[in-house]
Amino acid sequence: MFSFFLMNRSKYIKIDKSFINQIRKNKNYLEYLKGLLKTINLNGQKSIVEGVETYEDYLLVNTLDCDYIQGYYFNDLVIIK
Repeated sequence: MFSFFLMNRSKYIKIDKSFINQIRKNKNYLEYLKGLLKTINLNGQKSIVEGVETYEDYLLVNTLDCDYIQGYYFNDLVIIK
């Protein structure tokens, strides 16, 4: 369930790793994620994309307009872009 009420009250929005998993299966989900990240940015919030577990995931997420990247690829450290 997606709650705009909760989203608008937050400074940071964490994008669940399920987005990365879905993009692996269907590249069309990438456009949905881009739209969500744009909305977060327009609201003046910071985004955290989690679930980066491989180098390929990193390459994909690194092309997006997100503020932070998290995942086992980095030993679970948050990396600032």
